[in-house]
Amino acid sequence: GTLKAVHWALKTYGEERVKASLKGRGRKLLSAKTLNFWKLLLNLDDEGCFNTFSLKTRNPFWSY
Repeated sequence: GTLKAVHWALKTYGEERVKASLKGRGRKLLSAKTLNFWKLLLNLDDEGCFNTFSLKTRNPFWSY
């Protein structure tokens, strides 16, 4: 997204709710690049739940 989208998300949901979402399902839903962006933005580097990523590569759910 854009910085405008980031501001919208933080204004709409609040920093604590965004953090909770990232800690919950964010690791499973977001790419490593996107998750690292949010970690830096919200100062979440010390959170142990972000040490591994479930999405190391993006594969389709089924083969074609």
